[in-house]
Amino acid sequence: MQAILHRDCTKSESDPHFVQRDNGRGAEAARAYNRPFADAFSDWRTEVRHWARSGDGIFVLITVHATHSQPLATPAATLPPSGRRGVVKAVLYAEIVDGRIRHEATYWNVPDLVAQIAPQ
Repeated sequence: MQAILHRDCTKSESDPHFVQRDNGRGAEAARAYNRPFADAFSDWRTEVRHWARSGDGIFVLITVHATHSQPLATPAATLPPSGRRGVVKAVLYAEIVDGRIRHEATYWNVPDLVAQIAPQ
């Protein structure tokens, strides 16, 4: 991931209750945002449904399929692994500068994903 992130990369999120409000700046902060998801969902698969480019920006409509196989660390609590599969749709926007992501915004339904993976 380091190769695609601009050194001044910033990240924003559609659900301010799920992520830290100050995500920081730079490639390491962007990687830190994604790390809990990569750790918690070992078989994370992203299906690109549609994409469009406008100037330096790209919009990507995705569907994510994943199994909650490890603890998911959130600012509020750590969710123990449930072994349940979740499917969630999202829209990503990325601003590309010098061939790297300078800003990424993610819009997705976090409560829907949490409801799908929660133990029953």
